[in-house]
Amino acid sequence: MTPIEKNIIVVDEQGNEYEATYPKRAKGLVKNGRARFVDENKICLACPPDKILEEEKVSNNTNELTAKEIFTQITILQKQLTENSQTSLHRLGDALSTFESENVEDSGEQISEICNVFYTRELTLLKMLEMYEKMYNDIQNEETKKVNLVKSAFDNNMAMIKESNMETQDKVAALSYVTDKIAELVEKAITK
Repeated sequence: MTPIEKNIIVVDEQGNEYEATYPKRAKGLVKNGRARFVDENKICLACPPDKILEEEKVSNNTNELTAKEIFTQITILQKQLTENSQTSLHRLGDALSTFESENVEDSGEQISEICNVFYTRELTLLKMLEMYEKMYNDIQNEETKKVNLVKSAFDNNMAMIKESNMETQDKVAALSYVTDKIAELVEKAITK
């Protein structure tokens, strides 16, 4: 079977040449309107790749984890820790039994290495758990900060309206306006 080669040349409207691509990928780009064939083995991109835009998309994706998703990961890791601890102990016991029954020379060194492997794996899982817990706490703290900012803005505006010399109907209108603005802030805070 012959390997498929990247033999389709890729250029943009300005003549900049990019890394060659596979024929199937080139056809997909043309089909989706992102490029056009200018020769049998050459496509021209509809717009050049924007490396900065791609990097921003990647960096923004890290902020899309929700508290629920992080909590789910914490639960999974805790379950793995529990199951792995039990499994590790059984395997270690089996290894010790094997070494004892076969009178393996240098069994102490081998047992030590097996213990180190189990220890390292457990330590890795614990570190992952700590990381998810920190992410979860960070998200919770961000949400609390947003709520406190909105509450502070509402309380300050309510105090100003209450202490003002405005007519009652003007106070009601001001309160309505402040309430609408606070609702907008809450909506923005929730969607971010």
